[in-house]
Amino acid sequence: MSEGRSKSNIPMKKRARLKDIANALNLSITTVSRALNDKPDISQKTKEAVRKVADMLDYRPNYFARFLHQESNNLIGVVVPRINHAFFSTMINGIVKKAQDEGYFVMLGESFDDFETEEYIYKQFIDLGVDGLIVSPAYHSKLLEGKDELKLRQENIVLLDRYAEKLNYNQITNDHSQGAKQAIDHLYEQGYKKIAHIKGLTEDNVADEISQGYEAAIKDQEPLIYECDHVTPEEGYVAMQVLMDEHQPDAIFAISDEAAMGVYRYCYKHKLRIPEDIGLIGYSNAPFGAYLAPALTTVAQMSSEMGETAVDMLIERKGQESPTASTKKFVSELIIRESSIRKK
Repeated sequence: MSEGRSKSNIPMKKRARLKDIANALNLSITTVSRALNDKPDISQKTKEAVRKVADMLDYRPNYFARFLHQESNNLIGVVVPRINHAFFSTMINGIVKKAQDEGYFVMLGESFDDFETEEYIYKQFIDLGVDGLIVSPAYHSKLLEGKDELKLRQENIVLLDRYAEKLNYNQITNDHSQGAKQAIDHLYEQGYKKIAHIKGLTEDNVADEISQGYEAAIKDQEPLIYECDHVTPEEGYVAMQVLMDEHQPDAIFAISDEAAMGVYRYCYKHKLRIPEDIGLIGYSNAPFGAYLAPALTTVAQMSSEMGETAVDMLIERKGQESPTASTKKFVSELIIRESSIRKK
């Protein structure tokens, strides 16, 4: 190691590398690495010199590079259709909190409900050496069709929300039929008699289960259903317009709180009062629902708890030679607020 090198000899770059520290001190990269890792074969004097230059360069270890060379990286890959949806954002929050508590780092991918994007993300995560995958499949995902083209059966995987009946994976979902029944029973108890449903795509097995729960619970009426693509506020508004023009319901059960926002807008523009003229229940317990006027009654899906449970499943399965898949179904909870209370 040369003495008397001036500070100006130390290259200043946006991200310092081991090579920069080694060049500044005339050391090998291996020696610098071992000094930073406090190895006993490196002298204390060299360690102090290396740390001093590392501080001057604002050096940060490249932990990602280490991950790529480790057998177990403590990485979890998470793939969801839409990050900005209340259900998925709350679920991600549960995953991240639990993963951090257990010493894992989370990598996040968004499929935008496109199965080709979903497969691309799977491949990237697997190539990066994740220890496990937590996936809420996209519409038309090959996973939902029972196909295993990426051989994910060899990976540690948990499916959330939408489920694949033909694959032997860990799966976590809600009892959506039961959640729908709670909503419809409550509306009948409040004196509503003609209840319509704003639903998601038939190809979505969660939307289908909620719709089946609605149809099983209604009494003395035909099903009144409007199907949306992505259950946004805009689609909720259009759905309400069509349902009012064709059926004049006195209550709406929407598949998402976002779609329910469109119902609020329609009622405001057409001078319909909630809950006096129209009863309204959403689904997913988005944070904004409690702050609407009137506050939105909704069905909570236990999304944070689902995320935490998914991490537990991955960790329990890690390292097992022939892990047994398990299924967990959460009970949905009706949260009653002002938008559905007609009787006082």
